[in-house]
Amino acid sequence: YNGDEVYEVEGADYEDALIVFDAVGFYKPRVHLRDENGQVLQYTFAVTITKRPDSPIGYLLDQRDGQLYRTVDIGNQTWMAHNLNYAFYSSDSINAIASSFSVKGGEGFYGMHYAGMAAQNSCPEGWHLPSDEEWMELERHLGMSEEDIHKTYHLRGPGIDDQLKASFDWSDPDQPTNSSGFGALPAGYWFSERGYNWAFYHQYTAFWCWNKADDIQPWGRSLYHDKDGVSRFIPLSSSLSARCLKDK
Repeated sequence: YNGDEVYEVEGADYEDALIVFDAVGFYKPRVHLRDENGQVLQYTFAVTITKRPDSPIGYLLDQRDGQLYRTVDIGNQTWMAHNLNYAFYSSDSINAIASSFSVKGGEGFYGMHYAGMAAQNSCPEGWHLPSDEEWMELERHLGMSEEDIHKTYHLRGPGIDDQLKASFDWSDPDQPTNSSGFGALPAGYWFSERGYNWAFYHQYTAFWCWNKADDIQPWGRSLYHDKDGVSRFIPLSSSLSARCLKDK
């Protein structure tokens, strides 16, 4: 059962009944069985189909708050194709977060902006905040040269940003291709030293890449509406967006 649709499998016994779901979505199959006395027994269960076998696009249902995220396979990695929007709250002001609001789409369209170590603790089970090296793996797959990949505070890999940025919402007359499916939106970022003032909407986005592999040194990646390439930098006192990477 999916919405108003009912699928029936006639002439099948308990062992060989088969229902094929050919689309991603949430289904509630209802099974009617007749026992040896002719009494009908009814069972209903829930199934979430997250990905077709032949598609790089899948879905992640965050069991903590019920939010659904699109995912995408890029090379040997599976990334969330939306910014993380989990409301991670902490009594520690260092780990505070600030919500991002937009004129288009409202709360959640750009996800949350995370400060301190909040992003490290916010990915759902089975996913994690990517390390600097894992971001490099993504960049290599998209064609970034080894000469560029370890540079810091430079725009690295001409054309890589075009593959990563969503094909809409950027303040650029030549909209990106988003050929990777990553779908980076210009969510801006927050300056914590300015009382969480949201800046560079439509023009800029920045992502955390920081986990145990990076020890205590956080890194970030940023994309600009009017500049070619991907910047690798060390965040100071700002709050960035987060994309989670699936555990291997």
